[in-house]
Amino acid sequence: SLGDVFLFSYPVRPNFSVTVKISGLTDKANIKITDIEGNLVHETTSSGGTIEWDTKAFGKHKVASGVYMIFVASQDGTDSTVKKVMIIR
Repeated sequence: SLGDVFLFSYPVRPNFSVTVKISGLTDKANIKITDIEGNLVHETTSSGGTIEWDTKAFGKHKVASGVYMIFVASQDGTDSTVKKVMIIR
C-alpha cells in the first residue's frame, strides 16, 4: 500500500547538500515530480523501499524555489498518493 509513503529532508533550504528521500514505496511504483504548474522535472520507477531525488530537473540543473508535487502510483495503477515538498534556494 502507498499509504505509508512519506518524505524526509524537507523543506529544502539554501545550501542543502543531501537528497530528498521518498520512502514507503512499493516495488515498481511510478514516481513523477512536477513543479506547481505541472511541468515534469523528474520521473523514475522504484524498486521498493526508498528513492532519492537530488532536486535537479532530470539530473541537469537545480530546480528553482517553489512547491513541487510528487505523484506516486503503483505499477498496476490501483493505488496512488500525492505528496509535496518546498524548495527554498
